[in-house]
Amino acid sequence: MSDLDKAAKALESGNFRAIAGKPINAAIRDAANLTRKNARAQARPHRKTGKMAGGIRVRITGRSLDTVGAVKATSGIANIIVGGARDHAITGRGIMPLYQGKGRGLGITGFATAVQHPGVKADPFFHRAIEGTRPDIEAFLEAAGTAIVHDLAQHMK
Repeated sequence: MSDLDKAAKALESGNFRAIAGKPINAAIRDAANLTRKNARAQARPHRKTGKMAGGIRVRITGRSLDTVGAVKATSGIANIIVGGARDHAITGRGIMPLYQGKGRGLGITGFATAVQHPGVKADPFFHRAIEGTRPDIEAFLEAAGTAIVHDLAQHMK
């Protein structure tokens, strides 16, 4: 059997999937987890609830070469922080208490049926997290490619 025939046999669909699947899967998992870590570090928490970093999650679906890694913010306010918001009125279902100064600890000073929110500047922390992770993602994929080439070479011997 010639070297070309050995290479063709090693690259047959099922065999290639078996050889390449594990390094690709590991690279995608590592990249997604590192991106989540960086996004959590970049995320600015909501000033009242403090929620944001804990709501950044990784979801890995598929196996082998079909692996897909997704990093997303599941917090309800993530889209407002990332995209920003114009000033707007906030209306409650009934009468809302007004608080003096910052926080509830200073006491209630009155009631209102609506308040005017001043808006918030956009904070594209996901973009910063991905850009900061890009060299590491490339290194994970490069290592996966090297492992695949090495494993294919072993199957061709």
